[in-house]
This record gives sequence, C-alpha cells and structure tokens, in this order.
Amino acid sequence: MGASGRGSPVPAATGARALYLPLTHDRFRCRHCHKLAYGSQQVTPQERHWLRSRAIQRRLGADGAAIAPWHLPTRPKGMHARTYARLCDALLDHEREREAILTVQLRRLVARADRLRARQESWGR
Repeated sequence: MGASGRGSPVPAATGARALYLPLTHDRFRCRHCHKLAYGSQQVTPQERHWLRSRAIQRRLGADGAAIAPWHLPTRPKGMHARTYARLCDALLDHEREREAILTVQLRRLVARADRLRARQESWGR
C-alpha cells in the first residue's frame, strides 16, 4: 500500500496522495484510479469567465438572475469603494474576455458555414 491520508491508503501503484472514493459497488478507489477530473478542469475558457462573472455579481449583491455587465448594482452597504471599483473592473474584464471568445467562435462558425456552402455549390446542388 502507498501513501495514506484520512481514510484508507491509496494503492502504491498510483504514487499519489488521495482519499478513497466509494464509486463502484464494493470497490473503493481514488480519483486518480478512476481517472476523474475536478469540475474546474473540465470548464472551457468561456465558461470560466462566465462563472467568475457570476461569482463577482453575487459578491456585488445580485440575486439569482445574472445582471447585465453595463448595469452594475449600487455598492453594497459596508463594502469599501475601492473594493467595489476593483470588482466592477474585474467583472467588465471577464465580460470583455467572454465576448472576445464568443466573437472568435462565431467567426469560425461563419467561416465553416461558408466553406460548406461553397462545397455544396461546387457539387451542383
């Protein structure tokens, strides 16, 4: 057996320090053995910016619905003006990055549609 932490030890073959996770029937294995990734490792750059924007919006006092980046809420009571300004700037930066990513994706999609249309026209359809 290999390294140990809280709970049962991880098999030495993995060479990792991790907890066992009860995932299949009566077998207990770690994240490494099951080749699992953390949720944050599966997020696209666009989603990462969106998640960060939502976190900042919640911190600024937005309730359940997302707010438009150009309509910033008033500064929450007790929040320093400098902190509010920093969070607003960060929110706008994340929205700009997300918009830039969407623009690139849209351009790629339009270019692909143009190529497909040209191919269909060359086939005489």
